[in-house]
Amino acid sequence: MDKELLQKIKASLSTGRTELRLIKFNFDVLPAAINGKVTITTDDEITISRVDDSAISFEITREIKVDPVSLFSIKATCFMKKYLGADANQLPSLKTLDIKQFISENLDLANVAFSHLSYIFSSVTTSFGGTPLVTMPLATNKVNIKVIEQ
Repeated sequence: MDKELLQKIKASLSTGRTELRLIKFNFDVLPAAINGKVTITTDDEITISRVDDSAISFEITREIKVDPVSLFSIKATCFMKKYLGADANQLPSLKTLDIKQFISENLDLANVAFSHLSYIFSSVTTSFGGTPLVTMPLATNKVNIKVIEQ
């Protein structure tokens, strides 16, 4: 598919309707004394669960990993569905795309979910009186993208 058509599809997905909801959330606080360095890493995953002619469904997961692991663990997943905009009838079916490559080249389509997860994480971690853990409101460079075969 040519680059201009891919840009039109991306623009249409960016202006079309978006559904977003939190579907899973795990937060465990494991109090421990800390003497030394704490390392925090973020693992992001996008699972493309369904591709229709005019919509893509995703599950977007962010997990914060803390070393030493005895501090806490936090992981959340959002469901997101992006629809083509008003020009959907002028564009080819989304089923014709190499969807994994398309999403990996257009990660900003998923940023609304990552920004919501960042907000949720900071809200929850500060609710215990501590400093909020604010994660990047974008997908990390090492995001893992999976496609569930249909």
